Amino acid sequence: MKKIIVVIFALSIPQFACANEKDILRDACAAIKQAPKRNQCFTAIESLAKQGGQGNTSTIAKSTLRALRLLAGSTEMGVSLSDYNKLVLENVSVIDEATRSLPDSDFKASIIRSRDAFTDARTLWSSMFAADYVSIFLSANRQILEKYPIDADYVNALQRASTFAKTENMNKSLILTPVWAVAKGELKKAEDMSAHQ
Repeated sequence: MKKIIVVIFALSIPQFACANEKDILRDACAAIKQAPKRNQCFTAIESLAKQGGQGNTSTIAKSTLRALRLLAGSTEMGVSLSDYNKLVLENVSVIDEATRSLPDSDFKASIIRSRDAFTDARTLWSSMFAADYVSIFLSANRQILEKYPIDADYVNALQRASTFAKTENMNKSLILTPVWAVAKGELKKAEDMSAHQ
């Protein structure tokens, strides 16, 4: 009886609704030796999972928006590359895990586009330090740079620069600000959709 109560209590907590946790709970049910109690346990898992579906989607949506807001906020207050890398790594894993549970929708698409833009900004910023020369930076990041409304005149000026022009002399904000603007724009769209649900 105690095992059934523990399983039912665990399922009432939103984070236990994910597939991995359900598998763990099913294993716990399977370990119950008495058939009637084992069956009650399995029935309780399925019943609570069905009841919690809509509430879970709301909770998941809120956690993804919170993670994206953290990233957006960090870009407003002036963050170091090291701290930004850490924030992206921590929050993108939260976003990725949560979006697996969301149904396909415009909301999910905006969340993913926002996440991608924050991740692309991290890639570009890191590459500015990893690639000593502008020509290497541009070559390595051409696909990312083409995805965002980065000032074409600035990119053309970078391309015309000497082969040995250093990335340390690049105007980082002219590269990163438009990428972050896309990320924040998609976050705003997702927030608006979430508010109207």
